[in-house]
Amino acid sequence: MKSKVLPPFWVDLHVEAQEELARAKELISILQKTQQKRLLCVLKDNTMEKSEIEVESLTFSICDSFKRIEKLVQSISNSSAVNKEFDPLCNRSSINCDILRRNAEISIVNELNPLSQHFKNIQKSYMSELQKNYICLDGNQINYEDSQKYNQSKELVLTDLDDFNIEEIAKITRSIAELNSIFKEMSSMVVEQGSLVDRIDFNINNALLRVENAHQQISKAEKNIKNKIFSKLIQFLIVCISIEIFIIFLKLLF
Repeated sequence: MKSKVLPPFWVDLHVEAQEELARAKELISILQKTQQKRLLCVLKDNTMEKSEIEVESLTFSICDSFKRIEKLVQSISNSSAVNKEFDPLCNRSSINCDILRRNAEISIVNELNPLSQHFKNIQKSYMSELQKNYICLDGNQINYEDSQKYNQSKELVLTDLDDFNIEEIAKITRSIAELNSIFKEMSSMVVEQGSLVDRIDFNINNALLRVENAHQQISKAEKNIKNKIFSKLIQFLIVCISIEIFIIFLKLLF
């Protein structure tokens, strides 16, 4: 009974990274809707506080998801040595295994880069809108400031929004900075892995050349063997004919 060969260890990591990417996409979509809901809030009430908490929670979850994807990509990159030690398939064809692993790693990075850029863009846009709303409230664009009631309510709103907007903008800035840090590490890792691809391509070319030379040598050997067999067959026939001639000659004599 033949033993079943299991797939390389990094295959499970690649599947997990794809699932995490899908989760991040869904969270970003929800975040956009929640941010729009938050921007519609003017006064600091329960609705605003709830929206702010949801935005903060979603932002944290998305950054956490990006971190998990980064760790998974690094695990895929570092799984080559593990596969060669435990995976018999990779022991037999390590070059092919490295190519597949590298392609899996690149596919995740290629999906992650535009997604992270999209996330940074919506965060910057949201931060810009928050700043615009704050400037609008704090400016002189309203014509009925003479009303004492309005001035009192405006002062209360600005007092609340001052700390609130500054804190919220600071959180968004930190999330963008954190995301930039993650992808700096990802970029450096991809550059380092690029040299590995070049070495793999070089090894593949050399292997193909060796296989081609081996094929030529085998073809020559086959021709030589066939020529030797044919030569021996001719010699055998010559001997047989010589014996028959000798027998006929003896019969004629006696």
